[in-house]
Amino acid sequence: MLYNLVALSELWPTPTPSRQTLESMFNATFFGIDMSTMVPLYCLASGANSSKESGCDTEPTNPTKFQFRYPVDKYYDQPIEIPTNTNVLLLSGLLDAQIPPKYALYQLDSLVGDNKLLLEFPAGHGVIATACGLSVFGDFVNRGSLQGLDASCVADLKTRFATNPQLDALLWSTKSGDIFDGEFKQPKYESSYNEPSYTWKHVAIAGLCSMLAAYSTTSAVTDVSKLISLLDKGKESSVYGVSYGSYLVERLMQLANPQIKGYILDGVVSQSGSTRKQKLSFADWDVNMNEVGEVFLNQWKTYSGRPRQFTAAMMTATLTDLDKD
Repeated sequence: MLYNLVALSELWPTPTPSRQTLESMFNATFFGIDMSTMVPLYCLASGANSSKESGCDTEPTNPTKFQFRYPVDKYYDQPIEIPTNTNVLLLSGLLDAQIPPKYALYQLDSLVGDNKLLLEFPAGHGVIATACGLSVFGDFVNRGSLQGLDASCVADLKTRFATNPQLDALLWSTKSGDIFDGEFKQPKYESSYNEPSYTWKHVAIAGLCSMLAAYSTTSAVTDVSKLISLLDKGKESSVYGVSYGSYLVERLMQLANPQIKGYILDGVVSQSGSTRKQKLSFADWDVNMNEVGEVFLNQWKTYSGRPRQFTAAMMTATLTDLDKD
């Protein structure tokens, strides 16, 4: 519930795109997730204001004055100036299907200052989960600086597609060599996840609590900053955030606690102040993963141990079959 509050207040575009628009965006890709199911939640959370947005015209609405959203503050979507005497390390997985790596590039460009570095890994979501990522992370924290950072392991990384031979034999044993059998059926919209959006009881909480901004990103990082000052008592500190946590780390930079000397963003969620047209928002977060899919397939083509059904021409053949439908 807290996640939805922050996402719908700060990470969802206003006015909202319609569910039909997001469905069309999703259907135009070959690799992604349909985020159109969040539109009913946004419209309900917007209260009576949803009537002013065309994207909510065909959605369930909450006619009361209460909203499950809070207004953005002065820090929202502003260019971030790297605090004096601090360093920013951005980690990005080129195979990250949750946070496409291009958004880390956008944030790198928009950060104001020189003490910043982006390292890209042939890995998925959460680079710190890899041995090399953890090594770079530890070296950065120990040094408290990008100067002399040992990131030599990154150049030697290769994507590995290790599989279980017994499962391979079971899964890829079709006579025709075509691993796709039967007809793919799109799940119905009225799923167990979306059903509560039509009778969203969370909206009632807004009627009981008029201080929703107390749960905002700025409020959260203000508390974190105070805890760092209190617990570390003047010692130099570094802060790390992965995925959604990187959004909080960005906001911490804006508060510029002098005790924090290092910021690590792993899987960049937001690009505050970025002028890029393809700016990340929660509405198109997972809609289009084509670029990540292409990186995966290109690396897969060069992998000698792939099952015989996965040929170098597999992508072309698959897209041709899909076009027939």
